[in-house]
Amino acid sequence: MIDWWAVSPDIAMGVGAAVTLLIAAFLRGRGRGIGFVVGLATAGLVAGLAIAQWGDAPVSTIADTMVVDQVTQISRIAVSACLALTLIAAFGWSRLRDSGAEFAALLMFAAAGMNLVAAASSFMTLFVALELFSISLYALSGFARDRWSLEAGFKYLVLGTIGSVILVYGAAFLYGATGSFQFAEVAAGLEGSGTGDLLVVAGGVLVLVGLAFKVGAVPFHMWVPDVYEGAPTPITGFMAAGTKIVAFIMMARVLYEALPALRDTWEPALVAMAVATMVLAAIAALVQTNVKRMLAYALVGSSGYALIAVIVGGEQGLRALLFYLVAAAPLALGAFAVIALHERDTGGPATLDSLRAWGFDRPLAGLALTVFLLGFAGFPLTSGFIGKFLVFGSAVQSDQWTWLAVVGAISSVIGLGYLLRVIGALYDRSARSGVLLPAAPGFGSLNLVIVICLALVIALGVAPGLGIDWAGEAARSLAAGR
Repeated sequence: MIDWWAVSPDIAMGVGAAVTLLIAAFLRGRGRGIGFVVGLATAGLVAGLAIAQWGDAPVSTIADTMVVDQVTQISRIAVSACLALTLIAAFGWSRLRDSGAEFAALLMFAAAGMNLVAAASSFMTLFVALELFSISLYALSGFARDRWSLEAGFKYLVLGTIGSVILVYGAAFLYGATGSFQFAEVAAGLEGSGTGDLLVVAGGVLVLVGLAFKVGAVPFHMWVPDVYEGAPTPITGFMAAGTKIVAFIMMARVLYEALPALRDTWEPALVAMAVATMVLAAIAALVQTNVKRMLAYALVGSSGYALIAVIVGGEQGLRALLFYLVAAAPLALGAFAVIALHERDTGGPATLDSLRAWGFDRPLAGLALTVFLLGFAGFPLTSGFIGKFLVFGSAVQSDQWTWLAVVGAISSVIGLGYLLRVIGALYDRSARSGVLLPAAPGFGSLNLVIVICLALVIALGVAPGLGIDWAGEAARSLAAGR
């Protein structure tokens, strides 16, 4: 039995992507505007349907392989917003004059896969959905067709496939031990048969490694800096925001719905990864001069903070996790939109040297990037502050993990070192030229994205109540389904 109303947002996203591909096939390079309009309309429709379904009771559908609850709705709304902002940010990119419709279609297929990943309640559904959005992102990472973009796409393809294969091997072992791919039945089988079997332990470890690849946690983060640096900057923002949200939702569902009996196995591993991710990412970012690569390490570090919330678990930890993921999304999208504007201004990569005094030439972009960087550091009045406050607060309230919050605070202080270097370069008066820069291609659309992200960052930092309430409701639905 299929609940068509519950899955209507996913159907809408898939249909939108298919229609856009048809536009690309028939108009042959002239469908950029139409493709982008269809993409924006689809994103709005999916978000609207998700909001309309918010108050509905959780539904298990398609032979119990998908669950539609408030966590799924948060994913649909957030991913749709990321999709819309990415389309707007990329509109002025010259590469899309001939392939704009294909670009929009791939983005929508990626978004459809992300939403299915967030709704998956079976390892089979999870793998199919994971490959749908991963393959789309592999193609988008190499979409610029220059040396760096193609290299990023190839590295993402190879390492992403390795992560998926490891996850599938783990799921196969768990199937051998429990006779099912469905999360609830795997959990019941593990509780009934015990957790000391070598097949079960191997399955749990492999699944955890596969999940760690997808969230970019140390030591499985090696693909993140290279892919984020080489991919087209709007796609980097989409991956940094949307992929991180659904990857951690996937991790939370698998660990708490399928593998709660293996907590003694995966919890110590997550603790070690969280500490290594927070500290090593902050130290690695200190020596970077390429700003995209620096931000990539900052986002690796943010995975460490999110892991704290996963470790704490329960309603408190899951609420902190969901809010933190959503709060970090406009920070990432906005920061990479500013970098895209700078790249179009200069015609080259964003480095500390190329950014010198650029904040005076582009006052709005310079101010916005400053706010986004301070948000990454967790300064008050930004969404990043509230997100970190909830994550660290959940660790402190758990008593057992207070020391993890301390490590997180220390790594945040270390992170100030590289974030302030960027802000200092932006407003280096000694490099100021006084020459008025002409409008770069896509100047208006990029500034629109920057302003929207800036408004979201400040709104979630100043008045986070509604976002915290929604995250709390979603956390209750996830906790109740365990």
